[in-house]
Amino acid sequence: MGRQRQGEDLLTRLSRYLATVAGLRPRTVRSYLGDIRGYLQFAGTDQPEELGREELMQRFLVSRFKAGLSPETISRNRSALRKLGEFLRLEGHCRENPALGLSTPKLGRKLPPYIGQPLVERLWETLCREKEFGPRERAIFALLYATGLRVAELAALTLSDVDLRKGEVRVRQGKGGKDRIVPLAGRARLELARYLREERPKLRPKDDHLFLNRRGRPLSTRSIQKLMRRLSHWLDTAGITPHSLRHAFATHMLEQGADLRTIQELMGHARLTTTERYTKVSLRQLRAVHQRTHPHG
Repeated sequence: MGRQRQGEDLLTRLSRYLATVAGLRPRTVRSYLGDIRGYLQFAGTDQPEELGREELMQRFLVSRFKAGLSPETISRNRSALRKLGEFLRLEGHCRENPALGLSTPKLGRKLPPYIGQPLVERLWETLCREKEFGPRERAIFALLYATGLRVAELAALTLSDVDLRKGEVRVRQGKGGKDRIVPLAGRARLELARYLREERPKLRPKDDHLFLNRRGRPLSTRSIQKLMRRLSHWLDTAGITPHSLRHAFATHMLEQGADLRTIQELMGHARLTTTERYTKVSLRQLRAVHQRTHPHG
C-alpha cells in the first residue's frame, strides 16, 4: 500500500470518527481535516505512531505561529490535534492522548486598526449623504460609536432597554451576564429617536427587538457587520468593523481625559487589564503628535 493511499485511509477513518464518535458538525469536521492535512504535510509522514508524538505536534503549532497565522486559527489547530490524538489513542497507536499538554504560543490579543476622529466624521458624512443608508443605519453607527457596545449586545437590544427620556441604554448581554447602564446622548440619541419615529414602524415589527431587518425580524450581527463593510467600500478604507468603532469609542474617550475605570465600566470589561490595552494605542498617538510638532521631536 503506497504512502498516499495510507494517508487517504487515515483521513477517511479520522473523518468518520469526528462525525460519529466525536459528534462534530460537518463544517467543523471539514475545518479539522484541513488542519490535520497541514499537520501531515508538516510531519512528512502518515504513520500513526509518528504522528502521535507530542514534540512533533508542538513544533507544528510553533510553525503556525511563525507563519503569522491568527490566534483563532492556531487555537483551532490545537483543537484538531487533540481530536487526532484521541483518535490515535482509541485505535491503539498510543497509550494516552499526546495532544492534551499542547500549548499555543503567547500571541496576545490584537487591537483593531486605530480610527481617528476625522475618519469617524467622514464615515458619518457618507451615511448622511448616500441614499442607500437610512435612519436605521445612521442610528446603528451612532450608537456603536457613542456607547462602545459589542455587536452582539447591540443586536440583542430591545425597546425596553432604551430610555430616550433619561438618555440611557441598559445592556443585558454583557460578558458574564452582568447588566450595565450606558449613557445615550447627542447624535446617537437624536438618530435613535428618528429611527424609532420614522423607520421602525414601517418594518412591521414581529417582536420588541430594537433593530429589525426588512421582514420585521431581529437584525443579525452579520447584517450589522455587512453595514460596516459597505461603509468601508464607499470610502475605500479597510478595517471598519463594529469592533473598530468600539475601539474608537475607548481610545477617543481616553484621549479626551476619561479615566480607565470609567471606560472599563462603560465597556463592560471584567478586568481593568483588558481596558489598559487601549492606553498603548493612545500613547502611540500622543508620541506621533509629539514627534511631529515638537521642535526637538
